[in-house]
Amino acid sequence: MSYRSIALISLAGALSTSAASATGYGLSYLPADASPTASSAPSGAPPAIHSSMPVYPLRHPITTFKELNRNGERVFRQKGALPYVALGMIALANDRKTEKWFNVAGPGEPTPKFAKTFNHFGDGKVLLPAMGVMYLAGRTGERDTAKLWAASVLNATVFSQSIKMLTGKERPNQSPDAIQYHGPSTKYDSFPSGHMTAATASAVILGHQYPKAKLGFYALAACVGIARIEGANHWPSDVYWGAGAGYYGAWQVIRHKDDVLRWRF
Repeated sequence: MSYRSIALISLAGALSTSAASATGYGLSYLPADASPTASSAPSGAPPAIHSSMPVYPLRHPITTFKELNRNGERVFRQKGALPYVALGMIALANDRKTEKWFNVAGPGEPTPKFAKTFNHFGDGKVLLPAMGVMYLAGRTGERDTAKLWAASVLNATVFSQSIKMLTGKERPNQSPDAIQYHGPSTKYDSFPSGHMTAATASAVILGHQYPKAKLGFYALAACVGIARIEGANHWPSDVYWGAGAGYYGAWQVIRHKDDVLRWRF
């Protein structure tokens, strides 16, 4: 078995574990004008949070973002949170070593076909049109899924992009020697991976909406992460923490799902 295959299976497993944790909050189809009932929530799951989130999010973006992330610290109280953070710190300190597990494109080398193919599935140029088509052409269930999908990706991306600008980490194709952090910067934006953030948020939400296909969504997200490493676009820790940001963004949307389903554009 190649290193690529081992890494793919490992990363897919990690994503599946995170998503499985999120499924405890039981996302299920609920019409926007319906009220949640006790029978709609799985046994042992905490009730969905109801907040003063605006019905028109584009008119009140700051308030919407604030309410969507209210009580977000609860994600760090989950059983797997501490081990995930600890492993992430180890990953940050060993990027050079773990990079060798992947078939990373060297300076001047062409981007591997694997990377070229799967990079697209974490790109907003692909995801946003897909959401738009689902919302405009779909039935009520698909329209609700599109709302949840867009909310999770956008929410996670705000955190991901903010961290990028604050840390200013060089990408592998920018840092031939020691890994450099430049602090607040718009030129250096390796940490965390935005593609992986979007792919993971997508996988968690779509896996909830279409549980029979969830393993496929998680595996696809894993492939996006590997593609970003193989193409020398990101360090392994960038992908790891990008997955965490994506999970958080989707987790918050799941907890506020009833409010999000009432959004109007």
